[in-house]
Amino acid sequence: MIELRLLGGIELSGVPTRSANELLGKPQPTALLAYLAVCSPAGFQRRDYLATLFWPETAQRYARANLRKLLLVLRSFLDKSIFETRGDEEVRIDPRVLWCDAVAYIDAVNNGQLERAHELFRGQLMPGFILGGSPAYQDWLDSIRRQYNRDAMKMVLGLADEHLRNGEHTAVGRLAQFICSIDSELQDERDLRKLIVLLDRIGDRSGALELYKNFRQRLDREFQSAPSKETRALIDKIRRE
Repeated sequence: MIELRLLGGIELSGVPTRSANELLGKPQPTALLAYLAVCSPAGFQRRDYLATLFWPETAQRYARANLRKLLLVLRSFLDKSIFETRGDEEVRIDPRVLWCDAVAYIDAVNNGQLERAHELFRGQLMPGFILGGSPAYQDWLDSIRRQYNRDAMKMVLGLADEHLRNGEHTAVGRLAQFICSIDSELQDERDLRKLIVLLDRIGDRSGALELYKNFRQRLDREFQSAPSKETRALIDKIRRE
């Protein structure tokens, strides 16, 4: 089986290394492969939609021709049977041919398999990847990234609660390190407060304060705003203890 890893970096295995490197060096085929890998488990994708997603300024006839070429490129690098089709209008990746860590991660989150989700989530989805000329694709990617990061925070909080109940403070400490590695993606201030409380409960006061400092600086830099009074009160309480 071919394996596509998109979390924390883009990697492809199950094909010759040279072929994998050559394919991943091409932005459009990589973008299409990632999109189909993440979306296909939900069903077949319409060719007209894919053509518009990747070539929004191109006439439909030529955009569909471009899509056919990209699918041929992927077949040539990967496997002729990697795609399933339904008539002439729909296509998806055959899950028996390709496994994707992002799909496995979401399945683990949805099924409450928190340890498995933690193992799979190595970082942001396709970090640093940008597809020029396809704003709708970039919007989709940014949206999925935010959703995955929110799921990661919830997963970490759930795992931490389990470990705290069992007195497993070393495991909670590892989760705290994981939190600090992805805190730059934190958007929800309620989650921020939960994470600060978690770090304080395991005795990592400096980590809690650093998390707050980074969040405060990001709010000021990106939105010219400040943390809420609830968050500031929590930090004041931790500093006084």
